[in-house]
Amino acid sequence: MSSLKHEHVEPRAGIEPEFGFDQDLAPSALSRREFMQVSAASIAFATLGACTRAPAEKIVPYRVQPSEIVPGRALHYASASTLDGYATGILVESHEGRPTKIEGNPEHPASLGASSAIEQALLLELYDPRRLRTIQQRGAPASALEPLQALRAAAAVERKGSGVHLILPAQSSPLVVDQLKRLRQRLPELALYFHAPLAPTNAWQGAKLAFGRVLDTRVDLRRANVVLALGADFLARGPAQLALAGAFAERRAPDSPANPMNRLYAVETAPSVTGSTADHRLALAPTQIAAFASALLSAVARGVDGQASAAFATLPTPALSDDAARFLAALSADLLAQRGASAVLAGDEQPPAVHAAAHALNVLLGNTGSVMSHAPPVVFAADDPEFGSLRGLREALAADRVRTLISFESDIAFSDLELRGLLSKAKESLCFALFPTQTAALSSWQIPSAHALETWGDALAFDGTASIVQPLIAPLYGGRTLSEVLAVLLGEEPNSAHDLVKNFWQGRHPDDFGEFWELALARGVVAGTLTDAVIAPLLEPGWFPELASASAGPQGIELNLESDTRVHDGRFGTNSWLLELPCPITKLTWENAAWLAPSLARRLAVEAGDVIRLRAGAQSLEVPALIVPGHADGAISLALGWGRENEAGKPIGVNAFALRAANARTVNVERSGRQAELAITQGSMQLGDLAESILVSSTLSQYRAERPARPIKKQLSLYTSDAPESARQWGMVIDLNACTGCSACVIACQAENNVPSVGKGGVLKHREMHWLRIDRYLIEEGKTERALVQPMACQHCEHAPCEYVCPTAATVHSSDGLNQMIYNRCVGTRFCSNNCPYKVRRFNWFNYHQGERSPRELAENPEVTVRARGVMEKCSYCVQRIRSAENRARVEHRPLRDGDVRTACEQACPTRAISFGDVNDPHSAVARLRQNPRAFEVLAEIGTAPRTRYLMKLTNPNPELT
Repeated sequence: MSSLKHEHVEPRAGIEPEFGFDQDLAPSALSRREFMQVSAASIAFATLGACTRAPAEKIVPYRVQPSEIVPGRALHYASASTLDGYATGILVESHEGRPTKIEGNPEHPASLGASSAIEQALLLELYDPRRLRTIQQRGAPASALEPLQALRAAAAVERKGSGVHLILPAQSSPLVVDQLKRLRQRLPELALYFHAPLAPTNAWQGAKLAFGRVLDTRVDLRRANVVLALGADFLARGPAQLALAGAFAERRAPDSPANPMNRLYAVETAPSVTGSTADHRLALAPTQIAAFASALLSAVARGVDGQASAAFATLPTPALSDDAARFLAALSADLLAQRGASAVLAGDEQPPAVHAAAHALNVLLGNTGSVMSHAPPVVFAADDPEFGSLRGLREALAADRVRTLISFESDIAFSDLELRGLLSKAKESLCFALFPTQTAALSSWQIPSAHALETWGDALAFDGTASIVQPLIAPLYGGRTLSEVLAVLLGEEPNSAHDLVKNFWQGRHPDDFGEFWELALARGVVAGTLTDAVIAPLLEPGWFPELASASAGPQGIELNLESDTRVHDGRFGTNSWLLELPCPITKLTWENAAWLAPSLARRLAVEAGDVIRLRAGAQSLEVPALIVPGHADGAISLALGWGRENEAGKPIGVNAFALRAANARTVNVERSGRQAELAITQGSMQLGDLAESILVSSTLSQYRAERPARPIKKQLSLYTSDAPESARQWGMVIDLNACTGCSACVIACQAENNVPSVGKGGVLKHREMHWLRIDRYLIEEGKTERALVQPMACQHCEHAPCEYVCPTAATVHSSDGLNQMIYNRCVGTRFCSNNCPYKVRRFNWFNYHQGERSPRELAENPEVTVRARGVMEKCSYCVQRIRSAENRARVEHRPLRDGDVRTACEQACPTRAISFGDVNDPHSAVARLRQNPRAFEVLAEIGTAPRTRYLMKLTNPNPELT
């Protein structure tokens, strides 16, 4: 086993700091007066209890403290965030009316209590100082009344909407859908577009090829014994990723005879979270994936009796490599052996014909109706073939037919380069946006929109379950919601978003509305709104020619453009938490890079960090190269969504939408002769070469045959502690068999513990501050390499080497087993860091928090100390949560129960890989897991006796492929 390494290039002198972190910065500009103004607005919302009454029009500080507001005690409110139209349920923590943390809603089907890095980072987006703060008309300040008048003029009934073009993000909101339907009746000539560059349009069109109509696919992976991912990173992407990851992990438990461990196959171009988790992975170029799907469909059809399979059995079998043919033979036999208990999933980037082939496979295998089901799409107008296309707008702008262009949180100039040059031809344009985007810069009007945590509204989850979106804070900059803008276009009387959504749902529940409204807000879901599944019979395979076309291998290097799990389509392209979050595969931060296989790199004479020029059609861009083991040969992958500009006007990464506009399948590669420094965190903190004692893995068959127990013995020590031990002792167990390396825990820890971002320059100097990191290792398996991941934070050693060497006793052991940091004692000698074998301690070189602009500091958790410059930081097992739970149990005169304390990383994890609790309680989950035969301690032989234990990683390989 060896650590995944990339060539390290030493930082150049004089690197421009990303956020100016290489110097002491001036104190924050947030004055006490400004803080009180924001807090007063927030508290006005908090006084509404569960936000069940209309927000006050006049916001003033309270004189009599509301009964539900207790200083220092957090309240939690249920809401939802949306991405590409799909809702994810969230619970937002609020301190005195100020949102400070986001968690998943356990009652929401899309989150089930978990959260991804994107949901966690919404908090930083709310307090981002770069948000639009004022209404501007061509760069000059304007009053709120002026754009309102412009909207009313555009929506004049007598003009019927002629010359008015409206651009919106994908929508599932029942309120907004109702408004849009009425708007089409009122203004029949209004042109409506949906801007969603990463919406699952290929999946929708694939369903239409297979079933004759657009349908959403739902999967219950708890019933699947075998899963095939055809370019589908379902464990890290998509509207159901949290639910799918949780269900998948439930079937990875090797010790349950009643719930046998599943088997995952992945066929993909670039390594992904799902591919790294798979038991078997095959790397193929994009067109080869389509050819593989065609050959697999033919092979499965030949193994299934019946008239339905006859047409598919005659499907021509494309030529495959020897490795791919062997993989296909074993896979098809496994799928046929698990009829009705398997699942074939196609990724959103795959062409519609591959999705149709996946549907045909599931029908032939009997998975539809058991593991798979289908339902009408929850996104409005998903059945429109032009959904997401802006072709009509380009034509209208080129012909000077656009009188008024209205865009709402849709940065079309960023993702559509042709439109960028045409936007100035609109006679008047109004852009509602959170940030000063490229579209806003080219518009006549720049108008702040409301953030998701400032908004009243509603939205649907992937299965149709509705949620009421309620705000946690008054709009900081007077932002408008989409429903309010549409109400103006409808010619209705000015109404708040709260009134609009409340009146809409009151119309649906006129008899019991009071009870309905209270329950919907409290639970975060609207009962009885799940969309029923429909029967989707397989039609005649008239799409075979499209599948053959997608399988035809082009001459040259294929281009593979994919979404990024951090910045998505660019919406989060300036969020420093997400920009500094290491890529789960390459550990690259602060930019994207062109991924290519080592074999292709050798043929092109390209090394890591070389800037290469990619040409596709008339488009070209320059991007650093990154050599990625496990990538398919003959293809180059590049992540979309990067290329936003920072405050200095420099792009963060490169905008790959430029190549997407060329609609080319191949790309020409040229060396530019320049080099770039890549801020990669892998290798910053090496644990050494003792691989066998760092990360333990095996196969399911070996584990069950040998049952290799790893006894954990108490190490003898000459050191004895004088500190008394309490009856309660804290510990953690991390199940590597469930962990996918998605990194949601890393951002959850950062948000909970006020961990700063250090910028690209800081990462290049190995000064990243994350208290929790995800280490990645590669092991060789025949001709391929398998990636293994391991979360690594402070192990809270019982015999902690850091404690022995600290000259000021700044790091000490608590009576309940925590390795604690006393910041006031720390003088920054860094002896403890040098003595830590796990390399999990961080030294804060600068006053990162001190340089934050207003109102960024409002995102800081008031229960955690904001550290000054020059002290060591590290994981504290979320001690603030421990003490809070203990105090709550004491006040309620009851013992502390197992599960009362949940660390931030544990709560966010979608696969429930992390367990925390009292190791002295024999009935606690963590105590039982510590005794599991798979349990081991990292570097146990050095005698540190860590309180964090791991459960060994197991794979379930197909004997035919071992």
